[in-house]
Amino acid sequence: MRRIILLILTLASISVFGASDEEQVTVRKVDNQYAISYYNYKKDVTEYFANANLQGSGYTWAALVKAAIKTESPESLAKIEFSPEGGTFIAYTPSETVADKVKLAIEKLSADLSYRDKAMKIASDGGYIE
Repeated sequence: MRRIILLILTLASISVFGASDEEQVTVRKVDNQYAISYYNYKKDVTEYFANANLQGSGYTWAALVKAAIKTESPESLAKIEFSPEGGTFIAYTPSETVADKVKLAIEKLSADLSYRDKAMKIASDGGYIE
């Protein structure tokens, strides 16, 4: 049920607020938890994943976020429920602070190539990557 609610809220925010067709990260409170959703279809990012023989799906982003959080705030991992789907990263946490950490990690992974490379290495070594 919460996935349906999150999908409806994400679609509503795209249409109402005119979010980018290429990338969007949202944090919403759903069922007493914070739901974080993210997708990225920017050309440079899709090419990055293609060159790494990855789809760049929600599962790829979950692996990268898990690697980033493990590095920067390992105690937060236990408070995150990763629930990626196809092209969308989705995670839940009861903590607003942890939700903010996940959002910041996503933004940094999207914008900083060297940070993304580091997370890819950690995700590969940790067996998180698809």
